[in-house]
Amino acid sequence: MDIYIEYAIIDNLLLDYILFLATSLTLKMNRKISRLLLCSAIATIVAIIIPILCQSLPTILIAVIKLICAPLLCLPLCYKDRMSRYVWSIMIFVAYTILLGGTIYAIMLFTNNYMPSSVALTYSASVPIGVYLLAMLLFGYLVANIVKYIISVRHIAKFEYTATFSIMHKQFSVQSFLDSGNTLMYRDKAVCFVLDRQLCKRLGALISQGIATNQLKLEYVPFSTVAGKGATVAIQVDDFTICGATSTIYLALSKGENRGYSIMINSYLLPQGEPV
Repeated sequence: MDIYIEYAIIDNLLLDYILFLATSLTLKMNRKISRLLLCSAIATIVAIIIPILCQSLPTILIAVIKLICAPLLCLPLCYKDRMSRYVWSIMIFVAYTILLGGTIYAIMLFTNNYMPSSVALTYSASVPIGVYLLAMLLFGYLVANIVKYIISVRHIAKFEYTATFSIMHKQFSVQSFLDSGNTLMYRDKAVCFVLDRQLCKRLGALISQGIATNQLKLEYVPFSTVAGKGATVAIQVDDFTICGATSTIYLALSKGENRGYSIMINSYLLPQGEPV
């Protein structure tokens, strides 16, 4: 088996550049190419020197040492940035490193190519360039979806609020999502929807108890959508508090999909009292 130092340098430089670029895009850093190349060069030097200095160590220990060096590698990427972003860059860089390594390893196994694992300087010249290209395409697809998911979560977080209310003397504090499309009103009161299944079960039990003791009354709230007209069952809640403002609303139990928040609130419950 042949060892090619130029393969080790070029491959590490290219792969590390892609890793730092993916990390930068995920955190929306918009770093210059020169800084990404600097990080890649340092990572390449580390990837080559460590196996030479630690030849007698087990492969798994060498991999652990490389991971320990991650804070040093990410330092130029986050120079003068706040500490939280620096910590996030380390975690994302390590995660992408494992993801990319696993992608290349899986494709090599799938194409019946030899996968060198002993040291970073051991490269098999018989590995087709198509294997690396396919790994890059797959890795790019995975990173694009990860970034898309993170952006969507951040977008949702901008419209999340903590809501408190009580039913049958039971206090609830839940995460709610402001839906600008929810402007449903019933008897001049905003209608909100419970989406979390566990919360629906708890509220359902309390509502059944309240109806049995005549403490609660069900209301059938009519609505109209592009799919047609219908009605949903709701109860009146007098102490629904959000952003420090308390309102009387109708709370409906929905069979909708839970997307990380418990209640979809009405846009009229904004502090300014206007829909967005």
